[in-house]
Amino acid sequence: MTVRELGVEDAAPYRAFRLEALRATPTAFTSSYEEESAKPLSTTIARLAAAGRPDGAVVGAYDGGRLIGIAGLSVPPRRQERHKATLFGMAVAPHAAGRGIGKLLVHRILEIAASVEGLTQVGLTVSEGNLPAERLYRSCGFEVWGREPRAVVIGGRPIAKLHMIRMLDQPDPPGSPPPGFRASENSRDPSISLRSDASLIGIPGVGL
Repeated sequence: MTVRELGVEDAAPYRAFRLEALRATPTAFTSSYEEESAKPLSTTIARLAAAGRPDGAVVGAYDGGRLIGIAGLSVPPRRQERHKATLFGMAVAPHAAGRGIGKLLVHRILEIAASVEGLTQVGLTVSEGNLPAERLYRSCGFEVWGREPRAVVIGGRPIAKLHMIRMLDQPDPPGSPPPGFRASENSRDPSISLRSDASLIGIPGVGL
């Protein structure tokens, strides 16, 4: 099993995986299946191309040749906001839950964030009531700093979003991936092997 940064050549499997996550768990995401499925593949290609210019990233977990998890990091271009980034599009295939893929993806995103000069914090949003996702992020050092009521309305149902933040100058919380998983400091190594003995937590998705 490997986790690596995705490029434009991964656009088709990434799009298919993302659409299935949106279809299966609509309340976990801000984007909708109907809107995203109407967009052409070229939109996904542009999204993956933009992720690498220069500091953002989209990563995927592969089991053999099968994509089983995704997550992204977005860094704003404006100088006065470049100290903060956003973790987005986190999703793990249901059949891969319980294998620690979600936590490994989050830590890979945090590792990439730590390699970006001047970046000091990573934020995200999670739908209120998605307790597995909230527990996952808390276990990775994120803390809730606010609640947005009626952040999205899905099928006439308003759903609040919790805003969470992880300060990059804080120590890693207990349960972080072992040293054998982590790349060297400030590395953008595109492929990292995942330890098969990691006893971590999987998660169906958040904030896509």
